[in-house]
Amino acid sequence: MCIIIYKETNEIIPEKTLKTAWEANPHGAGFSYYAHKRGWISQKGYMTFEHFYRDYLPHAKKELVIHFRIATHGVINPENCHPFTDTESSNSVLYHNGILSNFGSTSLSDTSDFYHSCLKHLTDFNAKINLLESLADLGNKFALLEPNGDIQLIGDFKSYKNLFVSNLSLVAFDHTSWMTSESDKLDEYGDPTDAYYDQAYWEADDKTTQAKIKRILKDTGEI
Repeated sequence: MCIIIYKETNEIIPEKTLKTAWEANPHGAGFSYYAHKRGWISQKGYMTFEHFYRDYLPHAKKELVIHFRIATHGVINPENCHPFTDTESSNSVLYHNGILSNFGSTSLSDTSDFYHSCLKHLTDFNAKINLLESLADLGNKFALLEPNGDIQLIGDFKSYKNLFVSNLSLVAFDHTSWMTSESDKLDEYGDPTDAYYDQAYWEADDKTTQAKIKRILKDTGEI
C-alpha cells in the first residue's frame, strides 16, 4: 500500500534500505525537499530504482520526504507517482499511504483523484489538516508539506532507525539482514507483514469516507 519515508537533515539512508522499500513498492517513486527561495521542490515519476537513486543522491543529506508506490487504483505510470501538488499555486504537497474509497478510476490513482478533485480546493490549511486527520482515523497516512517548509505527518507513523515511516515494508522484504539485526524493534510493532497485507485494515466503508469528506467541506464553506 505504498510507503512514506521522512528523514531529517544529514541523516543518510543506506542504498540497501531504499532498494528494499522499492522492491516492496515497485510501481514508481518520488521525493521532495525544501528550497528557501523556491519552496518545495518535488521530483517524481521514477519507474526504475536506478533512475530514482541517481537523482536522489545529490539531495541525500537534505531533509526529505520520499514515497514508493504500489498501485491499488489507476495505471502504473509516472503521473500516478507521488507526490501530488497544485502546479499553479504550490500551496500544498501531498503524499499518501493507504486506500481512499470513492476515489480513483481505471486511469487515475485514488490519491491523484482525491488531491485534484477535493484537497487542493480547500483554501484553508487547517481544513486540509482536519480532512486528512479524519481519513487517518480510517487507517490512512499522509505527509502534507506546508508552503512555509513545515511537514505534517498525519496518521500512525513508526520511528525506525532515525526515520519516520508509514509502515515497515522497508524491512518486511529483507528477512536475512534487517529483520535479524533489528528483531527487538520489530517485536515492538509486531510482524510488519501482517499489517501490511491486511486489506481489511486499509479499506474503509465507502459511505463513511464520503460522509466525512462532505462534512469537512461543508464546515469550511467549500460546498
